Amino acid sequence: MEITNITREFHRNGVCGEPFQVATFTMQENTDPPRRMVAVRFADDQSGQWSNPRIAVFDLDLLVNGEIRFTVNSWRGDRFADHLDPHFFPKADHANLA
Repeated sequence: MEITNITREFHRNGVCGEPFQVATFTMQENTDPPRRMVAVRFADDQSGQWSNPRIAVFDLDLLVNGEIRFTVNSWRGDRFADHLDPHFFPKADHANLA
């Protein structure tokens, strides 16, 4: 899997809500055409125990067409986390807001 063109933004659920980041990127697997994707990444819990990364990934073009069905526009976030995490929460930006 090749991931390129990553852009991201910090968000928060309201004034005191949980912070999260949103990224758009291009993903290409094998010889398939590139897909425009969007990922939403919440911070992992602070328990110290391993847990799945808190990330949701969608095909942006399918979302534009209103397609949200499971197995049609659902992607394993854990497959993307290692590729995208270096771009999320870099240099602990917004850490004082977490």
